[in-house]
Amino acid sequence: MNEAAPRRWVLVSREFWIPDEIEAAGRWSLDHLFLDQDAIPTLVEVKRSTDTRIRREVVGQMFDYASHLVTNVSAERIRQNFEHNVADDEDPAAALTAALGQEIEPESYWQKLQDNIAANKLRLVFVADEFPPELRRIVEFLNRQMQLTDVFAVEVRQYVSPDKTHRTLVPRLIGKVESKSSGSAGGGPGQRWDRSRFEASLGVESPDLVSHVEKLINFGTTITGRDVEWGMGRGRGSFTARLVEDGHRFSLFSVYTTGEVSINIGWSSEDLANLDSSYSESVRLHVNDLFSLSISESTWQRGWVMMPLRLVADDLSKFESFISTCTTSLRELAASSGRD
Repeated sequence: MNEAAPRRWVLVSREFWIPDEIEAAGRWSLDHLFLDQDAIPTLVEVKRSTDTRIRREVVGQMFDYASHLVTNVSAERIRQNFEHNVADDEDPAAALTAALGQEIEPESYWQKLQDNIAANKLRLVFVADEFPPELRRIVEFLNRQMQLTDVFAVEVRQYVSPDKTHRTLVPRLIGKVESKSSGSAGGGPGQRWDRSRFEASLGVESPDLVSHVEKLINFGTTITGRDVEWGMGRGRGSFTARLVEDGHRFSLFSVYTTGEVSINIGWSSEDLANLDSSYSESVRLHVNDLFSLSISESTWQRGWVMMPLRLVADDLSKFESFISTCTTSLRELAASSGRD
C-alpha cells in the first residue's frame, strides 16, 4: 500500500460494532477493525466471491460503516475495545509497540487517532477470493477521487497441489493509484512539532497570537503537572494539555498553528459517564454559555470542539479559569473512582 513506509497493523477487534447514533447500541458489525502505525483506522470487510453482495452492495455497506464510525465512534471507545482484547497478562502499551514495530507513546498515539477520525482519514479494505470486474473498477475510481481516505481490494487466491497436500494463498492488491496524493491515508507520519517550530509557523499569519500561545503552553504544563504533548500533523501543528490521574486520561485542550483552540473534554464522555453520568453534559452547556457557542451533544461527544484562538486570547483569564475548574473536578472524579 505504501512501499516507502510499509504498513504495520494492530487488530482492535473482530466484529466491531458501529452504532447509527451517539451512545446507541451497535447497528452494524464490521468484520475487522485495524490501526496502523500512523493511527489510521482501517476497516476490513471480508466476502466470498459466491456472495452476490460482492458486486455493488458491499460498497454501500462499507460506506455505512465508515460514515457512522467518523460521526459516532470516538478514539476512546476504540482504545477501550483494543485494551479489552489484550491478554490479561499483557500491558496494552507494550502490545501496541510490539504489533506496530516501533516505540509508541500511547497518549500521543490515541490523540492522533482522534485527529484522524475528525479529519475523515480512513482506509477501507475489501477482501475476497475473487472480485468481479465491476468492483475492481469502483475501487480504483474511488481511490483516485478520495484524497484523505484510501480504498483497496485485496484478492486472495487459493492454489492447491494436484495431490492436495499443499495449499498456497496468493494475495493481490487492487486499487493502488500512482498519482494518489502523499497526504492520503497511506502517507507516513509527519515530524513531531516543538515549541519553536510551532511559534514560527503561527507567527507567519498571526504574529500577535504567539505570546498567547506561550502563556497557554505554560498554563497547560502547570495545570496538568506534565509537559504538553506535541502533535505530528504534516501541515497543521498542535499541542495538547492532557491530565493523567489515577489511571484516567483526560484531554483538556489543544492549540493549533491554524489559529484555533479546541476544548477536548467531551472526547472522554464515555469514561466520564462511568464516573458521573451528568458531568460531561454539564460542561458542554457551560461551554456554550461561557463562550457563546452552540455545540450539539453529538459534536461535543466526538471531542475536539474548535473555536478561534483570538476568542480565547481576548479573555485568556476566562479560558484558564474554566480549564482550571474542570481540572479540579476531573481530579476529584478520578480520585473518587479509586476509592470505590
